[in-house]
Amino acid sequence: MNRNDFHNKLHSSKGMMFIVTGLTALVEEEGYTPHEALDIAKTAGQECYFALNEIHKEAKVGAINEQLWFIFRLFLSGSKSN
Repeated sequence: MNRNDFHNKLHSSKGMMFIVTGLTALVEEEGYTPHEALDIAKTAGQECYFALNEIHKEAKVGAINEQLWFIFRLFLSGSKSN
């Protein structure tokens, strides 16, 4: 994501707002330097990568299953009218 995309999406993305708010809290409330806060964010990203990847896979499978279920219901409703 480039800088323009970031700024365009920041105010409409709850997740991006949480990231910025978290970094701000690390600096303002917990006394970390900006560099330390960004290091923490980088480590958090590395530690969470595999869990996030699994969540992403499950979300894709869930969406596919919903589409298949919808098609199946359409098929059933069509076969009842015959």
